[in-house]
Amino acid sequence: MNFAERLNKIKSNQNLKEFYSKNISGHISPYISATLVNTKISANQITLTMILFCAIACYFLQIGNLFSLLIGSFFLFLVNVVDTVDGEVARFKNTTSNLGDYLDRVSHYCTYTASIFFFSVGLYKIYNETFLLLIILGFFSLFFYFIDEIVRDLIIS
Repeated sequence: MNFAERLNKIKSNQNLKEFYSKNISGHISPYISATLVNTKISANQITLTMILFCAIACYFLQIGNLFSLLIGSFFLFLVNVVDTVDGEVARFKNTTSNLGDYLDRVSHYCTYTASIFFFSVGLYKIYNETFLLLIILGFFSLFFYFIDEIVRDLIIS
């Protein structure tokens, strides 16, 4: 199967639910997935890459200047793209598993909650200590996001 055929098959099997994935990362991910399906890289390894990109993003987000926030945001964009790629590769290679699903869910808990927290720390550093409210709002956002993820997982299972 050539690249174009793999690309078309991946696009036709996309299972995108979130607005951002449907409208942005879902247009980029098939090209990466079509390249990776002919390698020995597994979907679980791709998911672990998502965690690595989040760690890099969090580092830049917490530095506390606008340029580092932009770099951190770019890595968060990559996190979302890689999150789409891992599912596409697993479906294409027919290697979906309970372990892969579990790893994907855990990576969501880690990556998105950490990015919210470190983003609020970065904003706090930019706007100085007078904006402690940013840290508090970050914690509230983190809490509600985490509850949303847990409820969604409970409904799905």
